[in-house]
Amino acid sequence: SLRKKYDKFREKSDKEDNAEKRMNSLKILDQVEPTLIILEEQNISRFDRRRMVAVVDSGIEQAKAILEDRLLIKEQTQQTSQQPR
Repeated sequence: SLRKKYDKFREKSDKEDNAEKRMNSLKILDQVEPTLIILEEQNISRFDRRRMVAVVDSGIEQAKAILEDRLLIKEQTQQTSQQPR
């Protein structure tokens, strides 16, 4: 379930030694938690549910990427490609 996946990466983030990675991944997970709570507690339409699941899933994947160093590499390459010449 989505909650189980969220909790798993929340725990991984809490255990991370690198403070920058920990803070960035926890910030992303904190942003998607209210949406996850709404999904669990309220009756909403299928369309809205699908959209909200996608938002939560995307946030979890971003946190996972940060913990695995994939997102930081992407951000660095985007910054270097956007520098004026």
